[in-house]
Amino acid sequence: MEKGDLLLELDDRDFKHQVSIVQSKLASATATLLKLRTGARPEDVRIIQSSLAAAQADLALAQKELERHEILYQNQAVSEQAYDRAKTNVLSLGARKDSLEEQLARDTGGARKEDIMAAQAAVGELEARLAVARDQLSDTRLYAPFGGVVTQRFIEAHEMAVQGQPVMTLDDISVLEIPVDVPENLVSILLKATSPEKSDQYSARFLTHEDGTYPARLTEYSSRADQAIGTYEFVFTLTPDPKDLVFPGMTAEIRLMSGSQTDFFPGLDVPLQSLMGVAGNSAHVLRVDPESGEIFRQPVIFETLSRGNAVRVKTGLSVSDLVVADGTAFVRQGQKVRYELVEPKGDIK
Repeated sequence: MEKGDLLLELDDRDFKHQVSIVQSKLASATATLLKLRTGARPEDVRIIQSSLAAAQADLALAQKELERHEILYQNQAVSEQAYDRAKTNVLSLGARKDSLEEQLARDTGGARKEDIMAAQAAVGELEARLAVARDQLSDTRLYAPFGGVVTQRFIEAHEMAVQGQPVMTLDDISVLEIPVDVPENLVSILLKATSPEKSDQYSARFLTHEDGTYPARLTEYSSRADQAIGTYEFVFTLTPDPKDLVFPGMTAEIRLMSGSQTDFFPGLDVPLQSLMGVAGNSAHVLRVDPESGEIFRQPVIFETLSRGNAVRVKTGLSVSDLVVADGTAFVRQGQKVRYELVEPKGDIK
């Protein structure tokens, strides 16, 4: 999936209709504003003048009829209902005449400033509503914000989408982030060992790709410890080769490559299988007394994987200690064993 590709499209018929409705209202409001600014056309003024003359004539006739009805009503020659109709007719025609006079004055003398301001406000409101309607129409299409892989889809075609509900998961696999929980005794060591000018201080190895490593960079770290486990989160980033099929969620191991690891993690290397009762970075090994051959349980604190199947032990052992490497399940504390020291032959690599 490339950046800008269409991921999802909603039914946009209602949104298109809403845009058309607001556009029509905006066109009408714009025409009204233009008419207020420029005034009426000469032919429109003549029509109003003709209508006003007819209204004045009708009003004059209605007033005369009212006068006659008033005399007849006083002499009880017409009903009260007929007299009321004559009065209502005069009032109606008078209101029509006044309205035409105001319209003629406005069209010939120009609109009032407040009327123009009100029309401008109406046009501005409709422009804002049109922008909102167009944004809503545009939101019916979801485009990929970056290149990546769609790993999950929470909705299928022709299903109802709910506002605020996720529809899919898009993972950016061009750059991967590896969060690492770092014990507090290693925080200062890592920060002192990290140089902003160097990009090859760390390497990442994935358990599914043991033969390959990738350069990694420390990009961020937390200054507050996790309340549950008391570690600090360090985030490393790397750019894998797409051909290697490395995906988010895979287990990775971060190694410090700046100089010798011994410079930053002093201690002894022991076989991984010699550790027993691992809890966090604490464990114990079976140590053999060199004189009596008796086995003792020795607590140790280890820091990190060293190389191969070795573990770097920081405290609990010295270089002269003998540790049971294999067969720890077949011996126990207090048991005596025999051992033989064998000098290695050949070159040590």
